[in-house]
Amino acid sequence: MTSLPLAEIVAYIRARLPEAPAPGEVAAHFGINRFMLSRRFRTETGLSLREYIAALKIEHSIAPLVAGDSII
Repeated sequence: MTSLPLAEIVAYIRARLPEAPAPGEVAAHFGINRFMLSRRFRTETGLSLREYIAALKIEHSIAPLVAGDSII
């Protein structure tokens, strides 16, 4: 697992954010145990993988509001 850069995992999550990838799906894509991936992610970022995905969804949802676009 040490050979898999965190940046690659983050890029994968960002690319699939509209599909709302679950931590298990992300781990499966990289062929990693989801618990190992979550531990590594928390160690390196301070957030669990689930928390990170939720924060990205919120960030993605706020952008149209800030731009003044209608969300309805």
